[in-house]
Amino acid sequence: MGQFHARIINTLRDTVRKNEGGTVVVACHGGVVDAVLRHTLHMHQTGKFELQTVNTSLTELQHVQGSKWRLIRYNDAAHLSALIPPLSRDTSEQ
Repeated sequence: MGQFHARIINTLRDTVRKNEGGTVVVACHGGVVDAVLRHTLHMHQTGKFELQTVNTSLTELQHVQGSKWRLIRYNDAAHLSALIPPLSRDTSEQ
């Protein structure tokens, strides 16, 4: 876990440095989102707080300055709402 986290944070720092003031879009898996959020929110790499990132959800962060970040959105899956059928009432127990 330590090497994985370190690689992600090093990449995050490089990306911020190379794109200062710009916009960057990253497509990745939930483990990367988890590591980035833990870092930007100053949380431990592992611990009691569990993040459950929904597949294909959107997470948006804004780098403010230095080690300060702003979490704009996390787990936004609104773009999937048209694909998910509404829940139907289970009448099998009647």
